[in-house]
Amino acid sequence: MKTITIRGEFPNSGNNSLRLLVYSNDFPAKSDDFTKLYKKSFEEKITGMGDKSIYHIGLGGRTTGEIKISITGDFDNPNPIVEIVETGFVRAFTIKTL
Repeated sequence: MKTITIRGEFPNSGNNSLRLLVYSNDFPAKSDDFTKLYKKSFEEKITGMGDKSIYHIGLGGRTTGEIKISITGDFDNPNPIVEIVETGFVRAFTIKTL
């Protein structure tokens, strides 16, 4: 089983909201599909992911400043994924676990 860590840092802002979704390519939804809402900086470790599996990671929200997003763990390149975004944002990534 594989693990990824997703971090969101809101360094200089006071009005933040971020929705995180992590889900697999499989249908119907699996028990390891994940969704959560954050209002401040966070670190989320997601464990129990299948080997050599495709996962989609969606992040959407708003901030009055900026947010630094990083994704690390047991997946193929590019690894790590790091982005800095401002104000309203939607980002999506697809990873394949090792």
